[in-house]
Amino acid sequence: MPELPEVETIKNDLIHTVVGAEIVDFWSDSPKQVIPDIDTVRRIIIGKKITSAERRAKLMLLQITDNSKQTTKNQNLFLGIHLKMTGRLLLRRKEDPPDVYTHVVFSLQ
Repeated sequence: MPELPEVETIKNDLIHTVVGAEIVDFWSDSPKQVIPDIDTVRRIIIGKKITSAERRAKLMLLQITDNSKQTTKNQNLFLGIHLKMTGRLLLRRKEDPPDVYTHVVFSLQ
């Protein structure tokens, strides 16, 4: 399990790499890791923009916002990510070979 300095480093990396990106797809082969469930999370987060990356203890928090003109107000939500035992979040290109231990994927624009 990663220690707090490693989690802080990952948060700082996320600020520089994914903040500002739009979530265009979501996939998981591990339903127990996605709460409340895969379909609900997928429906809520697709089309949202990542506006910040934060940390609460060892939990990563990505703030996502719906900036569409169809809504009358911006809806701010937080996506919580626990780093589990490996402490890894991978930033990959679509053409990169899959990693056998990947169980959750966020596709970003």
